[in-house]
Amino acid sequence: MSESYVLLWAQDRIKWLQRAKDNGPLEVVFGGPHISMPSIDRLEPGDLLYPLSASKGQLLVLACLKVSGFLEPDDYVRRKLGLERPPTCPWNVFRRSLPNAGAGIGHRVPHTCAELAACGEGTEFVWNRPIPSVALESLRFGSRSGRETPLKHVIDGQLQRALSLHGHMRRASRETAEILASTLAAASCT
Repeated sequence: MSESYVLLWAQDRIKWLQRAKDNGPLEVVFGGPHISMPSIDRLEPGDLLYPLSASKGQLLVLACLKVSGFLEPDDYVRRKLGLERPPTCPWNVFRRSLPNAGAGIGHRVPHTCAELAACGEGTEFVWNRPIPSVALESLRFGSRSGRETPLKHVIDGQLQRALSLHGHMRRASRETAEILASTLAAASCT
């Protein structure tokens, strides 16, 4: 049975994607060892992955990727984009070396160390799609069904801090997955 997961993307990454005019569709999510790009090794084909953003007390659903498979990041970039990264060149340096600093590439090249690429079909990015404030207190995350816990730091329908989402991929409860899907309102991803 497929699961739904969330990843929190930092505001500087969102702003870069917006400047790069990357509106999707979301085709790949990279995972790695850093807080800015956490591990995605628990994903399986058929799972849904929702990148989120926190801004001004709101939790925003940016897009959804239905995972179909996995590649090594270099294999993904080579196969999908026809680009070859020198073995000793870090991803952030490689991205900056691309024409227009990778503006035409957007989310399709890792922004830091990457260990895995989850590939699939996704939705377009929407940068201002908040989860309704009345639903924030209903969100639950955890590694197993029935053991999920509420999202921390939600007061009066406002997200005070997103620390509990930062740096980790979180599995969503079935109810939370329904909230994410309804917020996204994209039949192609469910």
